[in-house]
Order: sequence, then C-alpha cells, then structure tokens
Amino acid sequence: MSRAFSCIILFAALLFVQSAVPDGPSPSRPVLNSLSDLPLDEAGRLASHWLLLPEGCVDSPGGLKGVPERLDLRNIGVAAGDLADALQLTDMCPAAVALEQGTLLSHVAGHHDRYSGTRDGFDKWINTISQVEVGWINFFGPARPLKLYWLGGDGQEHFQSDIWFGEPKTHWRVVFLGHQFLLRDDASGGSGQVVAEFVATKNEIHVVGSQPSLEAKLT
Repeated sequence: MSRAFSCIILFAALLFVQSAVPDGPSPSRPVLNSLSDLPLDEAGRLASHWLLLPEGCVDSPGGLKGVPERLDLRNIGVAAGDLADALQLTDMCPAAVALEQGTLLSHVAGHHDRYSGTRDGFDKWINTISQVEVGWINFFGPARPLKLYWLGGDGQEHFQSDIWFGEPKTHWRVVFLGHQFLLRDDASGGSGQVVAEFVATKNEIHVVGSQPSLEAKLT
C-alpha cells in the first residue's frame, strides 16, 4: 500500500470520527431546566449529589476539559433555562456547580460549590467535590478500641485506625464518595467481629453502640 493511499485512509477515518461525535450534551447527561427538575426526598431536600454543567460548555473549544463520564454517587447533568439562571451558569464557561445531597431545595441557589477556574484545573476540583468528611464515635465498649478498615476495590481490608471509646476520641477522616468501611471488635487479636459497616455518602458522623446515660457517667 502506498504512503499516499495510507494518508488518504487516515484522513477519511479522522473525518468519520469527528462526524460521529454527537453535538450537545451526552445522552447520559440529563438536561435540567428548573429547580423542580431536581429529585427530592420526602423532606424536600436533594435526594442525591449533582454535578451540573452549563449548556454547551463541555463540547465547545474553550469549554471544560476532562469531564468524567460518571462519578461515584454524584449525578452529572446539564443546567439550562431557569436552573442555569438560578445557579448563574448562563453564558458561563468554563464553569460548573456541585450540589450536595440533603440540601433544601430553597437553599440550592445560594448553597453550592462553584468552579470558575481554568480548563486545566477542572479535574482537581472534581477530585475535591468527590470527597466528604466522615466521623466515627465508639460507644461499643471501653475495654479496647474498635479497628477501622477501608474495603478496597479488590475486596481486601486495609487498616486505617484504632477508634477509642468515647466522644472525645471521635475519629475524623476525609474520604471519597462511595468508599466502604467496616469496624471490627478485635477482641481476640485476630480479625475480630464486624460490628458496623458504612458507605461514605455525605458529610456525617456515625455512632457505634449506645451512649452511656448521664447517671452511668456520674457513677
């Protein structure tokens, strides 16, 4: 095959790939036009985390760079119409907004994380909004600490920390959304009994066991 013919085939292939790229938002990214399009729980709070992108900002030459196809426990959508106006995303690019699960719908417009940096800084911001702060309090028993393990993607348990008894010994850790953890009562010095399992879904604190009553504290 001649070099010239090879170049013609390569050029044709590039034209095909470019024509195959869809215009507008990805089919996997719903377009939300108003606050009422955001799913809520029974208490009127956001039922899930969201990453919202301005309309036309992903595929444009000066748009966002490195937009993921999916994120653990965070929906990705396109903000248009009244929702884009409410979040001040109209004619903004590069830009994006992160909404947190549990936010009251009436607070969404004023309580969110906003990205308005350079194209190249977007992936670092994505890494930041994919993390939450989780705390653990051990009221399971004062005799020994509970042992905290992170359950890796390979199914293996990775020791993180001892969690000692009582509220003053609360253990805090910044983790990624969707990461799984378990607590073991290492009574025998071996693997120990699993006393609790958790999935990181939002900023929160987990209490394991029953907090002693005031009378018990005074005796």
